[in-house]
Amino acid sequence: MTSIPSKIPEFEIVPIEEFSKEKAVWGYYVNSTAPINAEDLVQKVNQKENPLTQQRLREIADYLVNSENPQIVISVHGYGTRRSEAQKRYRKIYKYATENCEPEKPKETVFIGYRWPAENPMKDDPQPPSNKPTTIGDKLNYAFQSLPTLLALVLSFGLILGVITAFLIVARPSLLGHSMTQFITLALVAIISFFSTKAVLKKTDLQDLLPRLPIYILLGGLLIGGLGIFLPLPLNGVVNGLFVILLILFILSVGIILALLALRLSTYLRDRNRAMNYGVVDLVELIRQIDQAVIECRQSEDIRIKLNFLGHSMGCFVVTNVVRILSDVFDTESINKQPSNYIGRVFSLGRLILVAPDISTDSIMPVRSNFLRSALRRCEEAYLFSNEGDLALRLASTAVNYISFPARTRFRGYRLGNLTVQRFADQYDYRNQRLTEKDYGIVNNKNGQIESPYCCLEIRASNREHQQLDELVPVGQVDKEIVKGSDVSTIDLQDVRVADRFTYFDCTDYCDFTDSEPNKPTGVVSQSLKKSALVVFDYVRLSIAYFVKGKINTHGGFFYGKLSQQLMYELAFLGFQGLLDNLEPGKNRDEQLQELSQQCCEKYIQVVIAPERV
Repeated sequence: MTSIPSKIPEFEIVPIEEFSKEKAVWGYYVNSTAPINAEDLVQKVNQKENPLTQQRLREIADYLVNSENPQIVISVHGYGTRRSEAQKRYRKIYKYATENCEPEKPKETVFIGYRWPAENPMKDDPQPPSNKPTTIGDKLNYAFQSLPTLLALVLSFGLILGVITAFLIVARPSLLGHSMTQFITLALVAIISFFSTKAVLKKTDLQDLLPRLPIYILLGGLLIGGLGIFLPLPLNGVVNGLFVILLILFILSVGIILALLALRLSTYLRDRNRAMNYGVVDLVELIRQIDQAVIECRQSEDIRIKLNFLGHSMGCFVVTNVVRILSDVFDTESINKQPSNYIGRVFSLGRLILVAPDISTDSIMPVRSNFLRSALRRCEEAYLFSNEGDLALRLASTAVNYISFPARTRFRGYRLGNLTVQRFADQYDYRNQRLTEKDYGIVNNKNGQIESPYCCLEIRASNREHQQLDELVPVGQVDKEIVKGSDVSTIDLQDVRVADRFTYFDCTDYCDFTDSEPNKPTGVVSQSLKKSALVVFDYVRLSIAYFVKGKINTHGGFFYGKLSQQLMYELAFLGFQGLLDNLEPGKNRDEQLQELSQQCCEKYIQVVIAPERV
């Protein structure tokens, strides 16, 4: 059966810069063609498939086929990132790779900076058909235009009756001295309300559906107000009570609508929908088309191209879901818990780097049907960068996900990027002390014995509110739940504990030279207080530094620190052994690990290393 080609290509491919054909790292921007708003798709229906896209796919395939150790490194941005911002970051990563990660052998790596259609809350880059930036005013206008019928009705009735009632309560006869004057005031308010309702209906496209609603509201408001003014005095108390009830209903109804509008204007939930339905699908299609192009170009059957992913924030959500789709969980070897890392016909899963991941902590918990377990079995290496002071995850993401994530306690609602290295003995430990230099570096290497990462991690809200992973989900208890009817003693705990497959870099106290402060070491993702836990006052100071002064980027600062860039990019392009070789060339493995620990210690980074890395 021949497939029907899509009228709209799923993505466009543009070189990051003009590069030599013999260069060891090729770089491309890949932009998903999915629209920010569903209506924008109409503007692209008549587009023809760009022949350059197919040509560049063939170029990439030919390059990989002729490489001795071919690999693809795919970087994915997070929530609310404009195209221009994403391209700036990808250009920076590509520059670092070409200067520091080029292997001696020619033709080795293709770097892809993937951009899915994220929406910035304040201002988007120019979009067709107007090719003008979309401002916050435009977004507010769209929010009213797309308001559903029920919400528009609630807003209209609540707003109009609330305004009328508020005026009646304030403008009592004791203030105006004459009921007729008060009634004239009521009539003016009602007339203003009449035109306001018409404007709201017109803005929400309900004018044709509810053409007489403003008249009904005008008459209803006048009736309620007239009764309130001219009823006998003994009933004034009842009427006042009625006004108070109406005012409460007004506040509730309008408050709900305003909260929903605020959620929409934050663009978080809209971005999450686009990430799942556009970003994931289009990235999988890109990999599928590269797979097909390689099949057409290859000279022999013996070729495997390593796929490596570097995700940030909501981009980690895209990456993990892509990895899940690429992993065949029904494969016999996967069921036997010994799957190959081969994906499709020419790919194998290599390295997975998650930076400030905006995904649930359940992704590494030993819980039922863990959605990352089957995929992580196929990955050669996995790494996670986190920060206790990440305000975007700790405040914004947890607040928005509160209405959707099925958690009964606050701790299970935190995001994976909130996960940090253990600093408390248990949840009843209230210590409030400074950390010393010996507390940094590789912290789970105890005289050559590597302690389980799962037992070395916790989530902290303050020095009095913290829990270790093993306190949240005790492994022994979950093992029995996973294998009901089986002999628990036969369980491979390394397989059950997804957390043990990751190496963790807790950058809470990370202090280094940055792009903005190249001559003076400073806190990169927090204020580097080196305390056992951040408390409320610390978060206030950090919020001022982040939102007001703009000195610290608590969510994306990893991409500006000198050592954090080296760790992320060299892990993505070279792998763990390549990183060690760059840090301490010509030394044995133990000396290289000691050098990694020392450098992280000097920069106040805590590392929990996966046992398989040692």
